[in-house]
Amino acid sequence: MSKEIVNRVANSDLKTIDLEDYLPKHAVVMFDLAPLLWQGQILKEKHFREQLSELDAGMYEGKSLAVNVPVDAIVPAWVYMLLTSHFKGVIRIAVGSVESIEDDILMSNLERLDASEFEDGRILIKGCGNRKLPDDAYALISQKLLPVVKTLMFGEACSFVPVFKRK
Repeated sequence: MSKEIVNRVANSDLKTIDLEDYLPKHAVVMFDLAPLLWQGQILKEKHFREQLSELDAGMYEGKSLAVNVPVDAIVPAWVYMLLTSHFKGVIRIAVGSVESIEDDILMSNLERLDASEFEDGRILIKGCGNRKLPDDAYALISQKLLPVVKTLMFGEACSFVPVFKRK
C-alpha cells in the first residue's frame, strides 16, 4: 500500500506575494517626441502645436505614455503640460522607457499597499518572474511588511531565503 502524497506547501499558511501583480494592468506605450519637433530636434512652439493637433488622442486612451525625447533636443517643461492637455484619456505621461514607467507604477502601487492584510502572516516574496524588477521594489515591500508579519522570506516555496522572523 502506498502513502498519499501530501502537498505541505498548499496546506500551509504561507502567503506568496508576486511583485509582478503590482505592475500596471494597462498598456504602457512608447511615444516618440521627435516627429513633433522641427527637424526632429528643435522645438518650435507653433510647429509643435500643429503636429500635436494632428495626432489622434483616442488611440492612447487608457494607456500610459513613456515619452522618448531625442538626446540633443531641448524640451521645456510646458511641453509635458501640453501633452497632458492633448491626451486627456491617458493614465500617465512620463519621460523614460516603457520599463522605467512600469517600474514607477509598480513602486507607486507598492507604496499604497495596505500591509495590515498580511498581519501575523508567513509571507514569501516570489523570487522568479517574467522580467527583472527593480531592487527598490524588494526593499519597499520589506519596509511595508516587516512591522506586521511573523516571517518574511524570499524565493520559491521549495527553496527560499529566510529574511526575517519575529521573536
